Amino acid sequence: MRIEETSVAPDSKKRAVLATTLEIASVILSVLLLFAAIYCVFVNLLWLIVLVPVLGIAFLLKILSIKANVSYDYTITDGIFSIEKIINEKKRKQIFAFSSQDIMRVTDVTERECNRKDKKTVVCTANDYPQDGKRFLLLESKEKLIYIEAGEKIADCLKNRTF
Repeated sequence: MRIEETSVAPDSKKRAVLATTLEIASVILSVLLLFAAIYCVFVNLLWLIVLVPVLGIAFLLKILSIKANVSYDYTITDGIFSIEKIINEKKRKQIFAFSSQDIMRVTDVTERECNRKDKKTVVCTANDYPQDGKRFLLLESKEKLIYIEAGEKIADCLKNRTF
């Protein structure tokens, strides 16, 4: 049995355009910085005062472009529930993989509440409120609390431990 769902922000197309724009701006700024650095070394070292803050801005743009478009995939395959983080629709990274025995409790939550201090809280959803046909679930393991945005199939499998 294989069940897959994705948590994508409703404005994911806008976020993808924003991420691409920020990435292009970062590359252009980096190229300009390279030429400015060469100029500073060979002509005038005083430009280094300007160069350092601009380098910080280029670095910040790169970080913002990475964080602008994030979604999550939830998959149940052969008794394992896995969560993968997808960055800019390019890079995929597995965050968690659980068997049904690893999950102590599964409960519905109305909105993301990340205020418990007794366990590490991990939010694995791109949204602040559930999309239509989905709901937030809190998965509790021995060490972590994990918030996901699941559809009916995944939610039923997790709640009934039928995976």
